[in-house]
Amino acid sequence: MGGTLIMTGATIHRATDPTCPATRTGVSAALATLGDTPDRVAKILADGGHLGEPGEDTYCPVAAYLHTAIPSITEYAIAVTGTTVIAHRSAGRVEADLPDPVRRFVAAFDLGAFRFLRTAGDIDPDDPDRANADT
Repeated sequence: MGGTLIMTGATIHRATDPTCPATRTGVSAALATLGDTPDRVAKILADGGHLGEPGEDTYCPVAAYLHTAIPSITEYAIAVTGTTVIAHRSAGRVEADLPDPVRRFVAAFDLGAFRFLRTAGDIDPDDPDRANADT
């Protein structure tokens, strides 16, 4: 039965999902499907292959996810700040508040949690293994 939840998540997060238009309501709906805890948000992002870099508002896993979830904004910049997401599109700028679990996920990711969501080649200057590799 646990597979049902994963399948539902995969269905919701398809790039072709018509319920996620490039509007404030669409962005909010896409963000709301990410889960009700930071751990659940991380799992859904990982399952979808949405990776990013800590501290990079346009290259975070949530921005990568939104590029997939809302196809009409894929060619425009998406920035995820501490409390909001801003998507630029040809018709103008769309802003939406981050739901609390997504906001908490972003804060934790930027502080080093959920390392499995980092892009290949992302270098953590505080990683002790990196310090040993440089010597």
